[in-house]
Amino acid sequence: MSSSCAERLGRGWAAVCGLLLAVLIAGRWLRYTSWSAEPVVDDLLRKIMVVDAQSFLWLWVYAQLKLPMVAIAVGLVVLCLHRRLPAFLV
Repeated sequence: MSSSCAERLGRGWAAVCGLLLAVLIAGRWLRYTSWSAEPVVDDLLRKIMVVDAQSFLWLWVYAQLKLPMVAIAVGLVVLCLHRRLPAFLV
């Protein structure tokens, strides 16, 4: 039963992420059309574009700063959990 719950949670998460991606892409597309000339639509699309830009930039900068440490941590885990390593140490 827990795998079913985890599966539903994973599908829900994927659906929400896909929907958010579609909203961000549609917001960027609509921003450059003539429909965004209305002040209400222009303000809403401006806010969506700010969220779009910041969500990408924060992730990218954080990944660039932490990538060497994450690579070292993953390398250590692979090295320590490798099945042949204990044979070399004993």
